[in-house]
Amino acid sequence: MQVDAAAVEFTLFPLLPAELRAKIWQTTLQERSSIVELRAINDAIIPRACPPIAFRINQESRYEALRAFKADSNTLSFPKDETTPNRLYLLPEQDTIYFSNDYQFATTSTTDLKMAGMAGTISSLAASLSQDDRAKIQTLAVDIYWWSENDYIKDVIRELVPFEGLKTLVVVMRDPIGRKYDGSDRIFVDWPVSQRKQANDMNTKLWKMSRHILRYHPQWTEPAAQVVCLGGDD
Repeated sequence: MQVDAAAVEFTLFPLLPAELRAKIWQTTLQERSSIVELRAINDAIIPRACPPIAFRINQESRYEALRAFKADSNTLSFPKDETTPNRLYLLPEQDTIYFSNDYQFATTSTTDLKMAGMAGTISSLAASLSQDDRAKIQTLAVDIYWWSENDYIKDVIRELVPFEGLKTLVVVMRDPIGRKYDGSDRIFVDWPVSQRKQANDMNTKLWKMSRHILRYHPQWTEPAAQVVCLGGDD
């Protein structure tokens, strides 16, 4: 069987039409991990995630990446020093900002401290961003532990009030004495049926505490809540 040489001809990437190359670069942005992890270190908010790979390939890919992110000014700037901010590139409708409280060992008392720290971390995030930047965050994920009491959950939810654009709160429910997740990519998955009771109990706590916050902040638009577990956790 004779194969037409033209049918198997490979066109070098630089020789592809400019419009096609642009679409390929844009596809790399859509297919990257949509979970963007932040960490609070010494009262500063530090993006843990690296910039999208399109920023690091060549001049053309950087141009297309900047054009995609700047189309709607989709960046968050965190104060680093007086002249240089930490900049995070964000696709608001696709990306989830995630704060994790990974640690090796915990008791009930240290779990409470971690939850208090999570509320403080969200407060620091709000304080470090302008009102316009806060409004860009549509999906926020936080660790909340099985043993957490209502007051600690209430404190976390209260700190969400300044995020006027927030549409979804993703609660990553973790076992306080479970192992620290050491995977390179964060993945959120549904709870298995055998452990669905814990997730349902957490949903009930979230609903009750949200009602409390609405009582004192009636103008607050309550985000939808999703309870998930971290991929790789046992």
